[in-house]
Amino acid sequence: MDELNNLTEPNKDYIANLQEELKQKEKIINELRERLISIEEGLKKFEDIDLKLKIKDDLIENLKSSLSLKDDQIKTIKSSMDLKEEQVQTLEYSLKIKNVKIKTLEKSIRLKEE
Repeated sequence: MDELNNLTEPNKDYIANLQEELKQKEKIINELRERLISIEEGLKKFEDIDLKLKIKDDLIENLKSSLSLKDDQIKTIKSSMDLKEEQVQTLEYSLKIKNVKIKTLEKSIRLKEE
């Protein structure tokens, strides 16, 4: 029986050392898990920021496109105003010609009446 106790005594120390080593490794694993969670949270924040930046980039592109369309609208309106101005000038010229014709007709009528 003493021999059995002698054999199990070193085993007890060995088992105790293994248990202590296991506790230390579990502690390291827990610390690494906590660090991993922290890194994942940081990564999630970064991904959220990246998504927000992409949304803002899309918004900027949409605003640029909208501004370009507004510029085109302004050019079209200016062109339309120029055409209207030309129409007004043409109508004024036509009115002058008609006034000259009316005066000529009035003169002709007066001459016939005399």
